[in-house]
Amino acid sequence: MQSKIEIRKPKMRVSREGWLWLAASVLLLGIGLYKGINLLCLLASAMLGVLALNLFLAGRGLGRLRGQRRISGPVFAGTPFRVELQATNPRRAALIGFSLEDVAPGQLFAGFVPRLSGGQTIPLSRESTLPRRGQYSWGALRAVSGYPFGLAQRRVRLAAAEEVLVLPRMGRLHRGRLQRHLRPFGPVSSRTNSQPRPHPTAQAEFHGLRAFRNGDSPRWIHWRTSAHCGELMVREFEVVPTDNLILVLDPWRPEEVASDQCLMAYQQVSSAAKSPAGTSPLPLANLLEDAISLAATICSEWCRQRGDRFVLAVASSPPIVIDGATSPDHALRMLECLAMLAGEARPDLGALLDRLADTALPPATVMLVSPRDPAPLQAALSQRLRRPVVALDVSSVADVDFYESPR
Repeated sequence: MQSKIEIRKPKMRVSREGWLWLAASVLLLGIGLYKGINLLCLLASAMLGVLALNLFLAGRGLGRLRGQRRISGPVFAGTPFRVELQATNPRRAALIGFSLEDVAPGQLFAGFVPRLSGGQTIPLSRESTLPRRGQYSWGALRAVSGYPFGLAQRRVRLAAAEEVLVLPRMGRLHRGRLQRHLRPFGPVSSRTNSQPRPHPTAQAEFHGLRAFRNGDSPRWIHWRTSAHCGELMVREFEVVPTDNLILVLDPWRPEEVASDQCLMAYQQVSSAAKSPAGTSPLPLANLLEDAISLAATICSEWCRQRGDRFVLAVASSPPIVIDGATSPDHALRMLECLAMLAGEARPDLGALLDRLADTALPPATVMLVSPRDPAPLQAALSQRLRRPVVALDVSSVADVDFYESPR
């Protein structure tokens, strides 16, 4: 992403060192005048002259400086990304001794430029990491100059503040192992009575030719063979199974008013039933983040292969259903949705079931990801959608071989 270029009038201010310099000058001048010491008066006058010179020279020509910030996206939580800063001097005269200050969330980056010739552009780059998903306010990009003595500073805003969306933290998914895990449960067969059609990706893999039948598309006719045989011949395609997937996320989070005893009891039950021996149970507050990370990893990995249907359903209020063909754009839409989830103490599961029942879902395996016991929602989904549902409790994610949680 690229921030808009915005040029503002430079603002002048005296630095902390400048105020100390001014106080010392006034003190020496007062002592010199009171005691009649001309040398102190001369020294104080010289110090005040240096301050005035700094006020005159600091940041001259800084108002014409142009700058921009580029953030190489998409940005994922816990993953380093590169931030590129750029400053261009459109003047003929050189700019000497200024810094580019980038106010990132929770940190300040300052890159010093000793000299920028007229018409020259200088790039500065750095790596940054944001710890959590969600919306971040990225501050303005400023140029600051205290040349030559640092007693006074001029600063100008080169690029306005912007909002940066940080996507969920990503784990590692082994797609082949996940497919073997889902294979016994589907995909389900379509219950429609429409005439079957060849899969779009299978048209380059046809078995041979056969005689034309009612309902065949004219686009399948092989005209050269038809002219040779004296009857219409069409290409016969191999129907290739798809990798469609329906992913349902339960965005449950514990209530803030829940007592510590209830939280500890839930952790003890969950850890006794799910956690392997010798490991400590997951903190209850992190279960939702683990569930979102798992869902985001599946969405990203599944959309690497184009041409399949992928449906993401979230039991939020209101419920969210994102349906589309697998592609990088479809993956980005789903990741942006997951990045903004706040979690709910009482997800509206009934509204989600109604929404899914009214949606033309593809023949696909249904996978449920939940930060709590998924059995009730799993049974409700299976009964309402009339298809098997594979449930995964994130507290037992260490037991599966197809997913590795992020650090």
